[in-house]
Amino acid sequence: TLLPITFSVFAQMIGEGIAISSLPLHMTLLGASPLEVGLATSCFSVAQMVCCPALVSLSSRFGRALVLRVCLGGATLSSLLIAASGSTAGIVTGRFCAGVFAASVPVAQAAATDIVSGPQTARALSPV
Repeated sequence: TLLPITFSVFAQMIGEGIAISSLPLHMTLLGASPLEVGLATSCFSVAQMVCCPALVSLSSRFGRALVLRVCLGGATLSSLLIAASGSTAGIVTGRFCAGVFAASVPVAQAAATDIVSGPQTARALSPV
């Protein structure tokens, strides 16, 4: 069933939605410049883009479920790092780590295509 895969992606996207909406306020309260806020925002996407191929490759070698679990745990720890950080450098580091672990979305898509094949593949990918 695709339900665990869908929920793992949903959990990560909810976390990212909360983080991206509160990040500028949190960083501004720490005295960050607009450039630093932009860096923290964009490093997530850069890390996600760079790490996608590596995570998909790792998931082919070690299993998609294991990589998805590690990524969910890593996303949680990244969010805790961001919340506990008292400096902009810590937040940027946490955002970069969160981007690395958010690269698991293609892993979830690959898992969905492993489970469902044929003409149902497109329908299986839509919630993921």
